[in-house]
Amino acid sequence: MIFSLLASVAIGQNFTFDDDAPSGMADLSDMSTGPDDIVAHSTVTNQTSGTLNLRWERTVIEIPDGWKTAVCDLNNCYLPSVSTMDFELEPNQTGTMDVHAYPGGNPGILNDAMPGTAVVEIKVINIDDDTEFLVGTYTITLEQTVSVSEIDKASLRVFPNPAVEYFQVKGAEHVTSIILYDILGRPIRNYGVMNTTQEFPVGDLPTGFYLVKLLDDNDDTLKVLRLKKQ
Repeated sequence: MIFSLLASVAIGQNFTFDDDAPSGMADLSDMSTGPDDIVAHSTVTNQTSGTLNLRWERTVIEIPDGWKTAVCDLNNCYLPSVSTMDFELEPNQTGTMDVHAYPGGNPGILNDAMPGTAVVEIKVINIDDDTEFLVGTYTITLEQTVSVSEIDKASLRVFPNPAVEYFQVKGAEHVTSIILYDILGRPIRNYGVMNTTQEFPVGDLPTGFYLVKLLDDNDDTLKVLRLKKQ
């Protein structure tokens, strides 16, 4: 997952976004990267010698189904239902202006979260002069590394078993080749997998037990299964 912020000053220079292109990375397959609570970080700085009365407004431009977003400013982190809030910046003070994305709907929860991209606009307005404002566009993207999980591997099996004329492989989406061995471990046949309904002929082989090795596209072994030929 990569997130970034592009910020621009629309009118005035009394306050500014300080980080205009933050970035980071997380992965739905790796919880250590924080895919349940993704943060796009920026700050707002008061460039004047006086206190500024400001308001931020959040507008969700694009968001995947099931995702929610929330804002953290220098005072608080708010619920996703809060889309605007007033705050003050003291002279020369820098305050947080972050957007959090929750692909599972809430922090700490992923549920059936899907990879995707959320685009959120934060507008910071000078309450005392609404012609002066900033607009930041936060883009948060959640990616997923394609891998074969242990659950996927556990679902792999050959059928019918015993086999007479052919066998098939259940859960073969990640299988790219199959090697058939005799019971002594000698390779006797190499099959390529074109689709999940493919039939692998064994009708000409002697009755007995065989080993079926399932390989992925890196030629790594996913699973070795025993097949009985009748």
